[in-house]
Amino acid sequence: MGTGEYQVCDKCHKEKSIDEFDILKYNGKQYHIHTCKKCRYEIRKAKKNALSNNIDILIKRKYKEIRPERILDLSLTNIEFIEYDEIFVKLIDYRDIWLSNYGRVIKKKDDTYVLAKLGYDSNGAARYVAYKDTYVDGKWVYKKSTIYIAKMVVQEFVFNADMRSNVFIWHKEMNKDDNYYKHLYPLNKEQYRIVKAH
Repeated sequence: MGTGEYQVCDKCHKEKSIDEFDILKYNGKQYHIHTCKKCRYEIRKAKKNALSNNIDILIKRKYKEIRPERILDLSLTNIEFIEYDEIFVKLIDYRDIWLSNYGRVIKKKDDTYVLAKLGYDSNGAARYVAYKDTYVDGKWVYKKSTIYIAKMVVQEFVFNADMRSNVFIWHKEMNKDDNYYKHLYPLNKEQYRIVKAH
């Protein structure tokens, strides 16, 4: 049942019942949105491949070509692929670490290859502590370093046109347990905000 109040829609310019407009809560106050529900639905439908604010989803993505000499031969291990396209790539600056395009990590301990156990930070992001070749006091030494799995998978497998700005990683369907390289999207801060809002 209507309230008897009316408002003109900014999109279709028709006067409609106030009940046909969504309510937005901001700073403890409620406001009626100036576009009616029907027009908002049509706008979303027309922009199903756009995020908002003229920032388009990157439909066509590029992936890096991996040099064969960096790929671990799993026949040297007792580890099985989880999918037919899984590969483990040697991380160049790290000691005896290989990263999978699915986000798994293999480490070499003595002469044995084992799957590393991942840890998680307070936001649920998978991480792993490894030894990185670092220049300290005039010499190169291996120093403990934290690898954030999603960021490292993007760095190794996904072409990122703007590495300085695109430092936020969006997981497909917000599933932080899914670190498959084709399900990770490097975004800048504003793009990440918009995707998260949607």
